[in-house]
Amino acid sequence: HNADRHSGHFFVRRCGKSDRKFFISRFSGFTRKISDRKIVTFGIREISHAVINQVLTLFVNGKRILCRGGNWGMDEGMLNCDRDGYDLRVRLHHDANLVMIRNWVGMVGREDFYNACDRYGILIWDDFWLANPSDGPDPKDWPLFMANACDKIRRVRSHPSLALYCGRNEGSPPKELDVALRAAVGELDGTRHYISNSAAGTVTGFGPYEVRDPDWYFVNRGKTFHSELGIVAVPTVESMRAMMPPENLWPINDMWAVHNYQSPRSQLYTKRIEQRYGAPVGIEDYCRKAQMVNMESAKAMYECLQANQGGGVLVWMTQSAWPSLICQLYDYYFESTAAYFGAKKGCEPLHILWDSNSDTIKVVNNTLNDQPDLLAEAELYDLEGKKLWYKSIQINLPATSAKVCFAIERPARQSSVFFLKLKLRHEDQILSDNFYWSSGKGGSCNELEKLPRLSLPTTVIKSNDGQNVHFAVQVTNPTRSVALMIRLKVIRAGSRERVLPVFYEDNYFSLLPGEGRTLSVEFAVTNLAGELPKLAMEGWNISPQEIQIH
Repeated sequence: HNADRHSGHFFVRRCGKSDRKFFISRFSGFTRKISDRKIVTFGIREISHAVINQVLTLFVNGKRILCRGGNWGMDEGMLNCDRDGYDLRVRLHHDANLVMIRNWVGMVGREDFYNACDRYGILIWDDFWLANPSDGPDPKDWPLFMANACDKIRRVRSHPSLALYCGRNEGSPPKELDVALRAAVGELDGTRHYISNSAAGTVTGFGPYEVRDPDWYFVNRGKTFHSELGIVAVPTVESMRAMMPPENLWPINDMWAVHNYQSPRSQLYTKRIEQRYGAPVGIEDYCRKAQMVNMESAKAMYECLQANQGGGVLVWMTQSAWPSLICQLYDYYFESTAAYFGAKKGCEPLHILWDSNSDTIKVVNNTLNDQPDLLAEAELYDLEGKKLWYKSIQINLPATSAKVCFAIERPARQSSVFFLKLKLRHEDQILSDNFYWSSGKGGSCNELEKLPRLSLPTTVIKSNDGQNVHFAVQVTNPTRSVALMIRLKVIRAGSRERVLPVFYEDNYFSLLPGEGRTLSVEFAVTNLAGELPKLAMEGWNISPQEIQIH
C-alpha cells in the first residue's frame, strides 16, 4: 500500500521488492498496527429461480416464494432518510407481511436501505438506472454507465436480501448494453438472476394504475410475476389536513393535484367511491369512504396472487416519498391507511380468502411446513347481522400450496348487502380469519349507511418497557349489529395530536354480533413528546369515543 500521511488517502498498486523495502523503512509503524476494522452482519442463503409456464418464480433455500411486495420510487422526497428512517420504512413492509421491495430504476442507493432489508428478511428486486424509453433517453457514455453498474454490483452483492437485477424499466436496454449488464452480473456476482425488462418476457407490468372492482383482479392478475400494479390510497382526514390548507380540503381542487391526485386515476377513484358507497358530502365523508375502497382493493390485489399462485405482485407503490394521495399503503406521516391493513391481511403466510370472481373459498399455505387437519369455515350474514348460511370443511394443506374449499351461497336478493366471515383453524387455534362486505357482482353497498351507530365496550391495559409503550386493547361487540371498519387511533392527551408511527397488530377491523378481539399496539415513548397517551376509536358505524387506559 502507498500511503499519504498528510491527506490520509490510501491506494493500492502492484509493487516490487524495492517498493516493499521503501514501505517498510518509511512506514514501519503502519505494518504493526491495525489500520481499520469493520464489523459485518451477514446471512447465508441460496436464491434460485425457475420459469414455470413462462412465469418467473423465485426460490429461497429451495422453497418457492410468492413475491408479495411493492415498488419504491424514492426513499424520501427531500433525500434526508437516515438509518432509523430506513429501518422504520422496511419494518412497516415486514409487518404488513410483504416480502419484496423493488428498487425502481435504482433510485435508492444507500447502504442503510440494504442493511434494513437484510435485517427484516425483505427481498430486493434491484433495477439499474434506465427509465422506460418514453421517460428517459439511453445513456450516451456507455463505458461510464457500465463502470457505475459494475461498482453497484460489487457494492450490493454481499447483501443476502438482494434477489435479482433488472436492466430497464418497461423496456430493454440497448442490445450491447444489455449484453454487457448480463455479463457483469454473471462475472461479478454469479448468484442472482438478471432480467432485461421489468414488463416483458417472464414478468409482466404496465398497471393498471387505477383501482378496479375486486372481481377484476382475480380474473386479470395474480397468474404472472407482475412488477407494477397501481394503487390509489387516499389517506385519513388528519393527514389531508396536515398536507394542505383548510380552504383547499373540499371540494377537490388543484391543490389535490399538487399532491399527485391527477387524472385519470383520481376521477376513477372518486367514481368508484360514488358507485360503491354513495357521493361524499365533505372531506370527512370522502376520507371515510376512501378507506372502504382502500381496504377491499388492496386486499384483492394480493389475494388474487394467493388464489392464482403466480410468481408475484408488486404494488405501485408502497412507500410514500412525500405527502401524497396515491401510490402508498402508509402515508408520508407514517399513518397507515386501510390499504395497509388490507395488504397485511391479503399477504398472510397462512391465509383463507374469498375469490369473489368464482365465489369460492380458498386456503393458502406460504409457509415451509405442511398444515394438516385444518378446518375452514365460512359464515354469511345479512345487513341486520342475522346469520344466513354456514359451511365448513376439513382440509390438509401442504407447504407452498393453495386449495379450493367450497363455493359460497349468496343471498337470494342479489342487490342485498351481505357480510362474509372466514376462519381457518387447527382445533381451537385460529390460524387465519378474514372479513368481507359485498352485494351483487360489482354492485352498490350504499345500504351500509343503514347500519346503526354503535358504542363498543373497550379496555386498554398499558405497559412500558422503557423505550416503547404497549397497549393490549380488548374490543367487544355485544350488539346485534355488525361493527364495521373499527379504527383505533393513539393521540396525545394534551395537544390531541396523533402519535406517529404506531404499530397496530390490526386496524380497520370488523366485529360480528357477539364477537370480540384483543389486539396489541406499540409505539415509541419519544413519540409522545412528553405527553400522556390516549386511545381513540371510530369507524364506519362506530360512535367516536376515547377509552380509559389502565
